[in-house]
Amino acid sequence: ELCTFQMLQGSLERLSLLLLLLAEGCNGINSSPSANNLETAVADGVLTSSSVDFRKELPTVFILGAQKCGTSSLFGLFQDYLDGSMCTHWPKEKHYFDYGYEKVDDLERDVQNCVAGLGKYREQFQQCTDGKTRFDATPNYMMRSNVNNVLYQTYEKVGIDPAKLRFIVILRNPERRFHSAYNHFAVYQHWFKGSKADMKTRGKELYEKQKNEIGDWNKTFEFTNEILFGGLYEPQLQRWFHTFKPSQFLLVTLNQLKRDPNGVMTAISQHVDVKMTERTEEAKKKGFVPSNSSWSEDLSQKSNGPLGTVKLVQKNAHKYKDGVPDVDPDIMDFYKTPNENLMKMLEEYPASFYNPVDNQFDIRNPHDEP
Repeated sequence: ELCTFQMLQGSLERLSLLLLLLAEGCNGINSSPSANNLETAVADGVLTSSSVDFRKELPTVFILGAQKCGTSSLFGLFQDYLDGSMCTHWPKEKHYFDYGYEKVDDLERDVQNCVAGLGKYREQFQQCTDGKTRFDATPNYMMRSNVNNVLYQTYEKVGIDPAKLRFIVILRNPERRFHSAYNHFAVYQHWFKGSKADMKTRGKELYEKQKNEIGDWNKTFEFTNEILFGGLYEPQLQRWFHTFKPSQFLLVTLNQLKRDPNGVMTAISQHVDVKMTERTEEAKKKGFVPSNSSWSEDLSQKSNGPLGTVKLVQKNAHKYKDGVPDVDPDIMDFYKTPNENLMKMLEEYPASFYNPVDNQFDIRNPHDEP
């Protein structure tokens, strides 16, 4: 009898939570598989009686990328200057929406699986205290197909308004990024095989094959060649801008961050609506980056601003064995049109770009990296 009573009580609690979510924005039971998604999420512990408003435990701020453009350095600044208002937990990259659930490359089923597995994602923020904004810094999200749609529909299914999400994107000259990405994979990833020439040739062939099949940016474009395709910022961003509102994004460059980390972090804090407060030295020692981290710290620049002095320490910037590569004209030519298209996006969506007069947004010049 006691077991029966407890089962009934648990069922009523789950039903109440389900009705709450449906009332606050989830699609109707008969119009989509969201009901089954939510019931599975309840059973898996995503929704529990001890945490009715579980939505506050999921991130609403995302550092989308781009890969090898300074996301680790930016993450470090989040750690040092936004920690009073924001929270994540090591590791930096959560990788939930790209392959953290059972992905089958069918949008409806992917969303269903993603919702059902949210308990795993939620656990990665369990050390965050109430009142802090959670953030996820996974640069793979920007490049991987359908992450934008899966993220949007997953949050919508569980009653989180996708319009409340905020995205930070940091970019650099794509030709410089190409060399950095190749160096990262070739030197530090033992599974990686292939020369720069191979990456260029295969990447260009694959790009030409796919670009005529795109048509609509809502369709899948596979940026499978991470080293070359990772620098095609404009088509990646067009896909995200198609799903979310441009006003939800703030784009900055690595150069801008190096020249004025205070200005960039102030703009970011305003964009995500959190206060900017420097952590104490003691608190920094207990931060997200392990003390035995192998990340390099070969750059230390400072800039003055409203906060005082912001110190930028470059992270995850592996040194080149044979020195900094010369500019490759073939790669520059490959990125020329996408770069110009990105600058047109700046003209079309100026509010989405950090672009002060004294520190303007531009990624076209490979020599413009201090």
